[in-house]
Amino acid sequence: GSFSDELVSSFTGNEYLERAAIRLNTLSPGFNITDSDVYDLLGYCGFELNVRGESKVCEIFTQEEFINFAYSKDLGFYYSNGPGYNLSVPLGSVYANNTYTLMKQGKEYPYNLTFSFSHDSDIITYTTALGIFEPDYDLSLNEVEFGSIFRSSEIAPMGGRIITERLDCMDVLTNETDAFVRVIVNDAVIPIPGCQDGPGFTCSLDGYKKNFEQRLGDTSYVEACGVNKTYPQHSSFYWDFEVTFEDN
Repeated sequence: GSFSDELVSSFTGNEYLERAAIRLNTLSPGFNITDSDVYDLLGYCGFELNVRGESKVCEIFTQEEFINFAYSKDLGFYYSNGPGYNLSVPLGSVYANNTYTLMKQGKEYPYNLTFSFSHDSDIITYTTALGIFEPDYDLSLNEVEFGSIFRSSEIAPMGGRIITERLDCMDVLTNETDAFVRVIVNDAVIPIPGCQDGPGFTCSLDGYKKNFEQRLGDTSYVEACGVNKTYPQHSSFYWDFEVTFEDN
């Protein structure tokens, strides 16, 4: 959106686009490559790799240019869908609450697996609602933050995925079984900050809900987004449905 575009364009490191354009025009006179063309070509590199498995376009850029480009993507996601945007938690809390509701039902829910297909920006609002990948300070617009834990390329790469698991674990001391939540981001187990009271640093099921509710505070999605009272005030399509089978 325009908000993230404005932030990305204000990133002082964007001088790399101008330098890359000058370098490419020197190597290929007559093309009149602009800064905007460079940005688009850097993005095209990733898409072509995904589709074809190789890309000659990728070979025309330097490692420094790729690092700057990746960081500009981090800025866009951070300030539009991540911890740097005040509506990210209300937006992500909707899916977090739906996920909790499904896991809370346990064996009463008729399916062991539920699949959601979404966009990279939605993935990042969910991780923000949970408080994972949240740096101690906002990303800098003046230099690349090499030490930041917020890297959009690691959170939502091509084909990025998050698995939220319910685990029923028995305490060997009490023989009592409790439900816990484990979050797996692109095959890596990511503990939830402030909620690691279960085995393997998992989060108790009720603690999972308490965690994102505390981050949400008093402002729900309905209030934050000004949802008209004539519209549904919560989502229920994950469980409010009927399955029918027709004979062919």
